[in-house]
Amino acid sequence: MAKKLRTSLQTPVVELVISAEDVSGIADSITCGFRRYTNSELANYAKEESFLPDSFKGYARIEDIPADILLSEMDFLIQRAEKTIERIKKDILYIKKANLLVFDDSQDEFQTPEKLFVEDSRKVEPNSFWAGPSECLSVLVDHLFDSPPWKDAIQKAHNRAINNIPEAKIKN
Repeated sequence: MAKKLRTSLQTPVVELVISAEDVSGIADSITCGFRRYTNSELANYAKEESFLPDSFKGYARIEDIPADILLSEMDFLIQRAEKTIERIKKDILYIKKANLLVFDDSQDEFQTPEKLFVEDSRKVEPNSFWAGPSECLSVLVDHLFDSPPWKDAIQKAHNRAINNIPEAKIKN
């Protein structure tokens, strides 16, 4: 079995506490484990994430792209955002301390929800929402990205994690 040598700051995971708040002031937090990249992996990451639409590949300059292939600026931005989200989702290795609300679909929208707490997505037991840990992570990630406050907070935290940016130095 081959062994890898790493420095103490090269663990395979960057674990961050992420807080989110909606416009009404309701706030919550989770702990998220992101994949840690080495400098050489980050260089490859940047190449892979060039965010150029597939139809642009093979052309040296944008002027060389035939008019019928050019995408509108909005289509390009949508495609770029979708690629970014998919990459972030792949970089989330686990979620801890997630508070969930369970609503009964057969009742009205003003019901009091049941609470479900996920201590660690890697250690969950099967239930009616997921069959095991990997499905739990998938469900949690999909739900978090479906919530605007969480989506924004996770995107910022992912940027901090892969680029090793301390929270105090991020500017909006």
